[in-house]
Amino acid sequence: SKGGDNEEQANRLAVKKSWRRLILWSRVKQDMEQETEEKLEQKVSKLCIFGAGSFGTAIACLLAKKYAHAKVYVVVRNEEQCESMNVEHRNPRYLTTYTLPDNVIATLDAKQALEGCQYIV
Repeated sequence: SKGGDNEEQANRLAVKKSWRRLILWSRVKQDMEQETEEKLEQKVSKLCIFGAGSFGTAIACLLAKKYAHAKVYVVVRNEEQCESMNVEHRNPRYLTTYTLPDNVIATLDAKQALEGCQYIV
């Protein structure tokens, strides 16, 4: 019947409008989250990772890439490992073939690493 067709058409239009609003809201929300993330990335200047095993090295690399302008300190216990990470940009004991980003800094001094640090892992 004609009345049923009009009702079906009205329902389709209502659903279409709802989807448009949902997509628009989703884009606005995504933009807000992106803006918040970018502000956070600009504010972070120093991070500290305790341990230079495979997990610590991997986390340091991920954070160094995400916060490219920040210094990512890795507290290590071994002097040779510390020197290799700073000079050759490689961890000689774990993930040995991976080149560390330039903003990863190894240190034996936890106090130095923690001073002014905003995030600790």
